[in-house]
Amino acid sequence: MSLVSKYGLAIIIVIGFISNIRGQSDWSATVPFPQGQSLNSVHLFNEQKMILAGHGGSINVTTDGGATWSGQVLDNGIDLYALHFVDTNNGWVAGSYGRVYKSADGGSSWAECFTSVNHTLYSVFFANDQVGWAAGVLGLIIHTENGGNSWISQGSSTTNILYDIFFTDTTHGWIVGWDGTILYTDDGGDNWTPQSSGTTSRLYGVTFANDNTGWVAGRWGTVLKTTNSGEEWTTQETGSTMRLLAVDFVDTETGWVVGMDGFILNTSDGGDHWQNQNLSAGPWLNAVDFIDDSTGWAVGTRGSIFNTVNGGQNWKGQEHHPQAFTAVHFTSADTGWISGKEVIGYDEEGPVTKGLMLKTINGGLGWSLDTDKPTSSVNDMVFSQHAHGWAVGDSGVILENNDAGSWSLHAVPVTVDLYSLTFNDPGHGWITGQSGTLLQTSDNGTTWNECISSVTSDLFAVYFSDSLSGWAAGAQGTILHTVDGGETWDPQNSTIQTDLHDIYFHDPETGLAIGADGVLLVSYFGGANWLQTSTVPAEDIHAIFFTDQETGWIAGDAGTILMTVDGGIDWDLSTSGTSVDLFALHFLNPDTGWVVGDSGRILFTTTGGGELNLDDASMFPPASFGIYQNFPNPFNPITKINYYLPKQIDATITIYDMLGRQVRTLISQTQYAGFHSVIWNTNNDYGKPVSAGIYLYQIQAGEYLQTKKMVLLK
Repeated sequence: MSLVSKYGLAIIIVIGFISNIRGQSDWSATVPFPQGQSLNSVHLFNEQKMILAGHGGSINVTTDGGATWSGQVLDNGIDLYALHFVDTNNGWVAGSYGRVYKSADGGSSWAECFTSVNHTLYSVFFANDQVGWAAGVLGLIIHTENGGNSWISQGSSTTNILYDIFFTDTTHGWIVGWDGTILYTDDGGDNWTPQSSGTTSRLYGVTFANDNTGWVAGRWGTVLKTTNSGEEWTTQETGSTMRLLAVDFVDTETGWVVGMDGFILNTSDGGDHWQNQNLSAGPWLNAVDFIDDSTGWAVGTRGSIFNTVNGGQNWKGQEHHPQAFTAVHFTSADTGWISGKEVIGYDEEGPVTKGLMLKTINGGLGWSLDTDKPTSSVNDMVFSQHAHGWAVGDSGVILENNDAGSWSLHAVPVTVDLYSLTFNDPGHGWITGQSGTLLQTSDNGTTWNECISSVTSDLFAVYFSDSLSGWAAGAQGTILHTVDGGETWDPQNSTIQTDLHDIYFHDPETGLAIGADGVLLVSYFGGANWLQTSTVPAEDIHAIFFTDQETGWIAGDAGTILMTVDGGIDWDLSTSGTSVDLFALHFLNPDTGWVVGDSGRILFTTTGGGELNLDDASMFPPASFGIYQNFPNPFNPITKINYYLPKQIDATITIYDMLGRQVRTLISQTQYAGFHSVIWNTNNDYGKPVSAGIYLYQIQAGEYLQTKKMVLLK
């Protein structure tokens, strides 16, 4: 291919980024322990078992008092705000887009309930295993009498946001929300009556100790109490103007409220007096739950978890709360490491962090602390041999993992932050860092020597195509090149001034560099000339990885993952299912890979991040029909529907509105056996765009008939 035709193809990538979108996500998220995303609800079964729900659809369960956790993601694209269990088995969780899920096994597995609403639900409460309510934005209240299998709307007479619900039985309940809203029902929600709160503060939490005595917590340090079922609410003096987000009482005397900046108050006289139990400069605490007057847990932003066994006199934070993972490396399908930084405390400036290194021996299903050596962020790692690894981090940290499998700090001649490292073979390695720092080893890391880079820019990435030819990239478009193994480095003209975060070369001639503002550069002359081929649809892109000269991926902000199968000439968006920033990726082969990022996010794929979600496909035996959930969902303006036909057959896929009226026939023809997909562009059968709302899509193939819902946003 000529140079001109290569450049021509590269320019077409701009269109490819928008038009080539891989549909159903083939990336699965793992949450082996509560991570950096906000935790919004907590439920204690006993002193040992607890369940958490939070942003990113995360659910975490511990059965040993928080020593170890198991986790799952119900849906990367939603946030979960409220949990409620009526016994050790039956529980519900509610969140964004009207989602409600039910568990019948104590939180081990969850099934979605069909609510027929698309608005955020901030609270859910069940009086028993059949009768429950959920509430949220725009005064929305929905009710079920069959365990969540079906829901009906209940009129609330308000359009205010409703934040919390509490029922003392199947008929008597309260809901609180914006502008001092308190609603009361004595007929199970058929009628909701406003009660006078005496305040216009936002009210976030409500609880009752019995039919008469209850408390409400809210903004500006507001705590209200009633002793007559809410006929009268009186203000309790807390001595605070903090925003109070949750309240919990174990009896009529003993209770706690929690809120912003680690604020905790405790009372032992029904709220007449409140005692400060604050966490100094801590995170916002979104929820609190006590099982008695001694044992309780509070959870909040940045994955924060605190527990007490003495009624709150002392609060202890759970150990590992990843703020961000910045590196990942696997030596086999089972054994891998991730590194980054975790929150260990808080001061006046915010979270205090230290380095974190975790290891898995079961393909990422479980992770454990691999070393406590790093005191600062661990930014990159690589294994030059199967059992010999290196990692670098802030303040000149270099860690070596020897053949015995343990990590040790390695003496280095610098104290600046180190950002990237690479090994070309078991002996030769290079490190880049702050202020133009370049280090080189030719004895497998026994000694590291400084190289003269001739620049003062931070160098964020380094890559060698062989033992002599290498490149380093960094701040303000800096690219350096060496042809003598790093002894000398010469600048190359990147043509840009934005930061470059990673660089990769297929061979000594053909390479790519990525960076801030979604910049993607390509060179076909060893970096002598760089061409900006396109802008990736992400604010920043951080990492690039190839398993061979054709197959590669890049990862960036807002959950961006792109894949190429032609060496980077064209890229397809791979739906990650998350919106957090992604910082690093590693693939063992074109199918199996991992991506890590902000808020402790870990994603993995066994299909190369491709189009078909095999987790969904595996629900259907090879001889069965199947139609999968459309993606994206909610969507605007297009969505894709994947389906499977076990044999050649006449198949019809039809879209209906919620009144059962036909909107669009997408497919009506004989189709061959196998996996298929179809796009809906929101037009009806007459070519006119339809309005926003909930729609049903149905497949009929012979006697097989299945229907699913989807949500169109405008």
